[in-house]
Amino acid sequence: MQTGSDQVNQLNLAVLAAIAIYAITAVLQLSGGDIGFLYATAFAAGIYFFVYRNLRTNLATAKIGTMVAAIGAGIFWLMNLFVGHILFTAINGVALVCLGFVFNELLKLEKLPPVPTVGASPADATENAAKLHMLDELRKSRVLTSEEYEEKRRQLG
Repeated sequence: MQTGSDQVNQLNLAVLAAIAIYAITAVLQLSGGDIGFLYATAFAAGIYFFVYRNLRTNLATAKIGTMVAAIGAGIFWLMNLFVGHILFTAINGVALVCLGFVFNELLKLEKLPPVPTVGASPADATENAAKLHMLDELRKSRVLTSEEYEEKRRQLG
């Protein structure tokens, strides 16, 4: 059985494949003098910023980004199909499959039980948050200097 980390590694590869496909599309469009170069470049950048960078830190953003990217890839696929660009239809089809796979796996990943963390318990986190709030109030009321506040904040972790 795959762990959540293994699945995220697999998803990273699928997202990188989609980014690479749109980078290749951009180069092919540029060599043909087509404005599609701009679309493909922007699309690859969007997939990188909204999906790839968020796969390990913010699954909700990654899921929404993947859904939007898959819809965009589907639109590009249909446009190329209707225009008759067989090469771009095939390339966009592969990217669409990659993004669809990532979106489907992100839906499954949401349903996995949370991974237990080593270290602070939720009670410790709540206690630290309360202490940070109290320290911030002391800093705002000028009982603590900014330097003292930063030192105490670092001690809390």
